[in-house]
Amino acid sequence: GRAAPAPPAGDGPVVAEYHFEGGGDAASLGDTWVEVSAAGGWGKGVVWVNGNHLGRYWPSQGPQCNLYVPAPFLRAGSNVVTVLELGDGAAAVAPESVNLVDHPDLTGTCASKSSGPRRPGSPAVAAAAL
Repeated sequence: GRAAPAPPAGDGPVVAEYHFEGGGDAASLGDTWVEVSAAGGWGKGVVWVNGNHLGRYWPSQGPQCNLYVPAPFLRAGSNVVTVLELGDGAAAVAPESVNLVDHPDLTGTCASKSSGPRRPGSPAVAAAAL
């Protein structure tokens, strides 16, 4: 679902939460990837899904364009993606949304484009104010 807009940019790091509903039951949820392209507003930071650390991102430095989300990290009901955005040489601004995609972008061109279609049933989710 959609949530409130991201908190305003500040002088320091920004933490944002993105909420979405997992469809079906837990057994039907498959692996997915969080898209972290610079074109999507991602600077530099860290991502968690339901409290599970996925890793760091810095798409302008590449080559990683996606963070892997194993199926067991997802719930059939409410899921939370937490982003700690540190900024990339500018004030930290949380991405407007998080895209869950059905395959990783292995081209290393994440600074300039989106990696592809979202995973079916996994919409882009907007940031919620903390």
